[in-house]
Amino acid sequence: MSFSDKVVLITGASSGIGAGTAIAFAKEGASLVLVARTLLNLEQTKYECECVAIKNTPDPLLIPADLTIESDVERIISKTIKTFGKLDVLVNNAGANRYHTIENCSLPDFDFVINTNLRAPYHLTTIAIPYLEKTKGNIVNISSIAGTRPYTNANTYCASKAALDQFTRCSAVELASKGIRVNAISPGLIVTNFQLASGMDPEFYEKYIKGTKDSYPLGRAGEPEDVADAVVFMASDKAKYITGVVLPVDGGKSCYVDSERKMSFTGKVVLVTGASSGIGAGIAIAFAKEGASLALTARNSANLEKTKKDCLAVALKGIPDPFLITADLLIEDDIVKIITETINKFGKLDVLVNNAGANRYQNIQNLSLADYDFTLNLNLRAPYQLTNLAIPYLEKTQGNIVNISSISGTRPFSHANAYGAAKAGLDQFTRCTAVELAPKKIRVNAISPGLIISNFQKSAGMSDEDYAKYIEGTKQSYPLGRPGEPEDVAEAVIFIASEKAKFITGVVLPVDGEMSFYGKVVVITGASSGIGAATALAFTKEKASVVLVGRSIENLQKTKERCFTELSRESHEPLIIVADLTLDTDVQKVIDETVSKFNGIDVLVNCAGIGLYKSIEDTSMEQYDHVMRVNMRAPYLLTKLAIPHLALTKGNIVNVSSIMSFRGFLNVNAYSTSKAAMDQFAKCTALELAPKKIRVNVVNPGFTTGNFQKSAGVSEEAYNAIVEASKESYPLGRAGDPEDVAEAILFLASDKAKFITGVVLPVDGGKSCQCPQRRKIALINCTINLNQNTGETIE
Repeated sequence: MSFSDKVVLITGASSGIGAGTAIAFAKEGASLVLVARTLLNLEQTKYECECVAIKNTPDPLLIPADLTIESDVERIISKTIKTFGKLDVLVNNAGANRYHTIENCSLPDFDFVINTNLRAPYHLTTIAIPYLEKTKGNIVNISSIAGTRPYTNANTYCASKAALDQFTRCSAVELASKGIRVNAISPGLIVTNFQLASGMDPEFYEKYIKGTKDSYPLGRAGEPEDVADAVVFMASDKAKYITGVVLPVDGGKSCYVDSERKMSFTGKVVLVTGASSGIGAGIAIAFAKEGASLALTARNSANLEKTKKDCLAVALKGIPDPFLITADLLIEDDIVKIITETINKFGKLDVLVNNAGANRYQNIQNLSLADYDFTLNLNLRAPYQLTNLAIPYLEKTQGNIVNISSISGTRPFSHANAYGAAKAGLDQFTRCTAVELAPKKIRVNAISPGLIISNFQKSAGMSDEDYAKYIEGTKQSYPLGRPGEPEDVAEAVIFIASEKAKFITGVVLPVDGEMSFYGKVVVITGASSGIGAATALAFTKEKASVVLVGRSIENLQKTKERCFTELSRESHEPLIIVADLTLDTDVQKVIDETVSKFNGIDVLVNCAGIGLYKSIEDTSMEQYDHVMRVNMRAPYLLTKLAIPHLALTKGNIVNVSSIMSFRGFLNVNAYSTSKAAMDQFAKCTALELAPKKIRVNVVNPGFTTGNFQKSAGVSEEAYNAIVEASKESYPLGRAGDPEDVAEAILFLASDKAKFITGVVLPVDGGKSCQCPQRRKIALINCTINLNQNTGETIE
């Protein structure tokens, strides 16, 4: 990753990540421009860079400057160009925080943080563009995981970093046509003076660092070098097909589910109204699975007993039986009884679910005032009174309220006039109550279901015929083509009532030098062609002992012959293993033969994959099963079998996914589904294996040239059309090459990425951060049976 003859400008270079980044670029032969406010500290960074710099590299240019002063920003660029005549890389690293809550942060402090973290990078970028365009250079912004995770005492900082992330993506799209790449690095907690300089208490900072042993999957805080290695990679030609990406360097923190944020309700008391059937019963059962102590209320005692039985069937051991309260919510004394008996029984209340509701299926002309009163009192007055009575107890437990509303509160439906009005009232009641009770630390939210399969409509007076038509109509009128189930609503309630939603209220329901792998054993599946073959060649160049896995012995031999041209004297001859990864015995053979030959495994690259260009309607279950077995089940089993060997070497895994895992495309349903599963599998596995020091990451290629598409059924004509279209549809103006993806895999598998785990890295020329362009595009049907241009257009 040599940067000889490259000019790299780094802001905030006097200490921490900036100094670490400067030293890393110095090792790579870069001509450096170091910017910061303090000249004395810049001199120290300059000395450290000169100690590791390659001979004949110019001394670093030091520019003391204040990035909040426009003339200083302009002087940085002009002096850089005057001294070196060009600019190749801009690293916007300078940052600041003020460790205050929003109440204690003054507007001057707010302006300082926003101007340093966002406005300065924006201004520097705009001035640097003409020079970066001439060199086809790139920009790396240093952001923070605070841009995606809420933290206390860092409100403005978090907001500035979220803005910097989006600025990165938008700039990547805008500058791609000029050949300028723009990416960001998003560090977690890094051991520097940043926090202390921001005003964090030294004692708290020490606890914060120690806490990373438990709160960070890799069991430690990061070092400036961890971030610097990622910056050097992103700025290098090895990342020439990566733009618009925000790369977390956080020891897996960004995909970590904090222990205190699990959804267990053990020890929590949950009161559910209308619990005798439908959504209420579904909610009760869901809370029972999570260990909650339940108070269930409804008018029908027999149906409550049935719900109780269903809850006991799934409840955790040692949890009290559900407490049943037969009550009519239209009677004020019964509402008082519900709260009183719940407190007498359990001594507290943590969650109130106002679920009970009713409708009268009549239009305004036929709805009596008595039915109007009934509908308003049950859907709005009763939740109001229950909430009022529950407040003192919820304040003690810092609990929360979930109101079950309806889309009828925001959409007009015939024969639901009073019901719609009641639910609109409940929605606004939710918002107002959330504001009022926030100082008491009581959260209030609402779930707004659409049509849910239950007896609700019929009990409201809807005829069997109308109900059947209503259900059938959801196949066309609902995007998912079906009505909801009580369980769908229950899962949403569980989430919104849990600590996972503790920041939600008032809502009515989203690496060493040359990266040598000398002595390392790398297993690569799908190595017979395309990305797999390119990856094998890349690892061989870095002196790895590679294991080539595929179905075709002929194609594997071709890959082996290509690897031979790159073999060093110290390297082993590539081992070929012919295997069908849909066979469990063959998967086991891959691990057994590798360990027998090399006595271990250091890196597993799950690259083998199969595409299927068919819609869900045209895909048989056999075809679906085959795609899932190759793309998801085989990597799962290979990973499972490789764990004991990777644990011994503290190795890592790189899975090859696709941007189709998070973007919707036509006629690739099964393939996209399998890749989405692989992404989440990688994240969860990263968490599980972090204690064993095994890292797990994913690369997500966009359209990459090769035979993959053709083997999946794309005609030569359609394939060529896609390659041509990528000149317009991809921000970097071309389709990817297998080598682009191989370089990213090499980086993630190397020690340069030793503090990166659980990351999904798009290698897609900026496609994943691009909004669809508003223009008509000729669609080419890429199915096996129909490959002609249909002439169909979309906007």
